[in-house]
Amino acid sequence: MKRLAEFLLLGAAFLIAVLVPALELARRGVDVLAPLALVLLVAGMLVYLLPALLAGYRNSRHAAWITMANLLLGWTIVGWVICLGWAAYGSVAPEPEGTVPSFKHGLAHR
Repeated sequence: MKRLAEFLLLGAAFLIAVLVPALELARRGVDVLAPLALVLLVAGMLVYLLPALLAGYRNSRHAAWITMANLLLGWTIVGWVICLGWAAYGSVAPEPEGTVPSFKHGLAHR
């Protein structure tokens, strides 16, 4: 259930991060569906949300906090760098007992 809540939070954060700039571009008269504008918008949002995506990928214990800090402070360069460092070097939740080990980090960490 906790993973579902985190997934929904990350999904909502991504939608907000994509819709707000798209609405601003539409307000300024830029055609949002133009191919170059759409590619740049998606690429920019992926870079902006990189700390949140990295925290989710690493199964960080503080993924929700990193996502919220990224959304609120990520527009500043310093806030984005701090969130990226927190996501990259923060603590990772242990795998539950009796599960098959994941191979995304290799067998050396066992």
